[in-house]
Amino acid sequence: MVTTLAEAKTPCELYMIHGHYADAGEVAALISSTLDVDMCMTGHSLGRNKLEHLLASGTVSKAEIESTYKISRRVEAEERALESAIMVFTSTKQEITEQWGLYDGFDVSLEKVLRNRRRTGRHMPFMNVIPPGLDFSNLKVDLPEDPVIKEMLQHKPAYGGVTPKAADSSPKSGDTPRKLQRSLGESTRDFGEQEPAIWKEISKFLRNPHKPAILAMSRPDPKKNITTLVKAFGENKTLRGLANLVLIMGNRELIDSMAGGSAKVLTQVLKLIDNHDLYGSVAYPKRHTQKDISDIYRLSLATHGVFTNVALQEPFGLTVIEAAAHGVPTVATKNGGPVDIMTTLHHGLLVDPNSSKEIADALVKILTEPKEWEEMSQNGIKNIMAYSWPSHCKQVLESLEKEKQCHKTHTKHKGRLSGSLEVSSRGTMDRMFSTPLANKERGITHRISKNRADFWKEEANQPQDKRDNHTGSDLRGQERKHFVVVPLDGDFRVGDMAPSIQALKKAAANSGGAVGVGIVSMMGFEHTRNELAEADVDLDGLDWIVCHSGADIWHGQQDGQWDADDQWEQLIDFRWDRVSLQRLLTKLVTAPMLLTPAPSVKGLSPLARALASMPDPDKEEKGVHPQHVCIQLDRESKSILGQGAGGRKLAISTAVVDRLRRRLRSNGFRAHLTLQMVPEEGDLISNVHITPLRASRALALRFLANKFNLDMERVTVVVLPPMVTKKNEMFNVGSYTSDLAELVSGLNKVFIEIPKKDQTFDMSGLDAGDVQSVEKLTIKVGPKLFGDRVQFIEEQEHLADVVKGVKISDDSKQ
Repeated sequence: MVTTLAEAKTPCELYMIHGHYADAGEVAALISSTLDVDMCMTGHSLGRNKLEHLLASGTVSKAEIESTYKISRRVEAEERALESAIMVFTSTKQEITEQWGLYDGFDVSLEKVLRNRRRTGRHMPFMNVIPPGLDFSNLKVDLPEDPVIKEMLQHKPAYGGVTPKAADSSPKSGDTPRKLQRSLGESTRDFGEQEPAIWKEISKFLRNPHKPAILAMSRPDPKKNITTLVKAFGENKTLRGLANLVLIMGNRELIDSMAGGSAKVLTQVLKLIDNHDLYGSVAYPKRHTQKDISDIYRLSLATHGVFTNVALQEPFGLTVIEAAAHGVPTVATKNGGPVDIMTTLHHGLLVDPNSSKEIADALVKILTEPKEWEEMSQNGIKNIMAYSWPSHCKQVLESLEKEKQCHKTHTKHKGRLSGSLEVSSRGTMDRMFSTPLANKERGITHRISKNRADFWKEEANQPQDKRDNHTGSDLRGQERKHFVVVPLDGDFRVGDMAPSIQALKKAAANSGGAVGVGIVSMMGFEHTRNELAEADVDLDGLDWIVCHSGADIWHGQQDGQWDADDQWEQLIDFRWDRVSLQRLLTKLVTAPMLLTPAPSVKGLSPLARALASMPDPDKEEKGVHPQHVCIQLDRESKSILGQGAGGRKLAISTAVVDRLRRRLRSNGFRAHLTLQMVPEEGDLISNVHITPLRASRALALRFLANKFNLDMERVTVVVLPPMVTKKNEMFNVGSYTSDLAELVSGLNKVFIEIPKKDQTFDMSGLDAGDVQSVEKLTIKVGPKLFGDRVQFIEEQEHLADVVKGVKISDDSKQ
């Protein structure tokens, strides 16, 4: 399709990004954020659901699961995909409630409320049940015409695009068109030489192969509940007289060589056959091929039999659909996907998989009522095109277009409240916040501004008539072929980082304009500029600065002026409503039991008293970034917000941030949280920077690379961490911020400076909680994880070689 459009020179735009599974879901979220394109997701197999099943098995501990599967990282990827997706596709309704319902970012009831009362600041994706399409081309069946393909042919694109081919409904070689009217005793089975080989293999087990075949096809897994089916067959005399039981239980050589669970199931089946003396009535061939699958279904059709899927829990039920395509009535579990399938196809009965009697009665009912059997058989074939791929694609595209239109017509919530929130008793840390705050009373304070433009004018300290937002060729970074980036984690790091910044600026100046230098700062623009100036680092030679933990981007102009990027501001406004967010944050601080259940909150009163001194939110005040909120946590506030965690965890900042993130997600708020640890007088101060979902230092780098038409391979990040230790080939790299992993991940190159002794952070005076927080921010780096994309350097003089290296690399790509 893309090739056809390109050859026809037909203009088009990226309509939607569809992520599948956890890893691709997170990638889709990143692309969606960078390109400002809607995304949707199909989860398929979910991490939280897998975790529950593994823990329920009792065979493996949570620590072992984490070590083997990195399950928490997988779950976080799925949570991030949920935050960005406008729609999530599921195969069944059960998947919504029992699987996605386990996630912080989705709640069935809240999603309905938010859907009916749409507001920009709160969102949960619409869960849309659309079963996957099936490829019928390999099935030896007669199929009706696909109405969707017929519709597509009537509206064939003018540019000559291809239309999906209809499934071949002509009989395959050797097939006999099935008779639509038969009596119960009449078998269409042909025992001649043309009979499929798998039929002959099954016949070896049976005294009377002409009897209706009750078919089950699954791996020998306890969850598939094969033993209950055998028990139902063996206990019902009528059923034994009416039919044979055919069990296709995968392929095997020796039972002893099978996996433990499979061997146990097969042994139980054999014991039940022996207990009920079912020899000659039950077939269980050792092997079959993929080509035999359709013939196995046709055996049940030819003998007027019934297909069964009585799994304890069936996530979807592909075999139930395949049986319907072959015209075989079905008895299926009422737990899971078959419920939706039966509602669509009307080709069988649902049963309680734990009741052998209910299973037997359903089988007898279908086998002894010819008209019922025939109606179910014809219903399956008549309705089967509801599960064709063209039908699936049509449903997906129609639902996405409807959802996109809903989002376009929805009006963003308007509100004037836009302030900074602080939880702290330390007035000395005011410089870390979104704006320079005056003397404050202990506790929580707000500052309010009309809009972002007012904030920019004050932040840049420039006259209003010089605040035009230039985004054209006058940007210093416009002609660069590569960027070298320095993370600045706070004003306390400027002294250590200044020599590196100076060295990179000098080397970039000698690159002939090919290499530019940028800074990604946790501070605001004016704050960053002033701190750099105190360290004798001017802004000449810098192309851009990412500020406020990614909440805004400032570009250096050729005339020496610095302007904020309004394109970035528009991009990150996605699902951001500070009014609602700030209200929730206030509730969490004043009632921490909402964050974590606690029988009593003794430390609440000081914070409650501080709240009473807040400014009137109806009175606008200037000076605060409208897309950046910062919460400062001292030991007391960490303990209050962490109530209920138990023991020393009350003081662990990373645990508090994780709880806050989960609480925001569960309330439908989509935001990016970055924890910043600031050393001060032998202690650590914790700051939580809250920005829009699409705003972070790492996402800002992606945006800038895209803005200047550069691949991420042309971005190099130079990091000076507070700690680097090595064990074997693996390095432990410390950080003052929780976004280091995001900055070093991806395709960009990374150089990590080994800190000198006077640049390392001494943790000897910290309490246990802060030590654990620092350890949680540490990332592992090694060749097995990153290859040669991440390298270590020991001397700042080598930074010049870094710039020379990237320029040579870029020149070779020209």
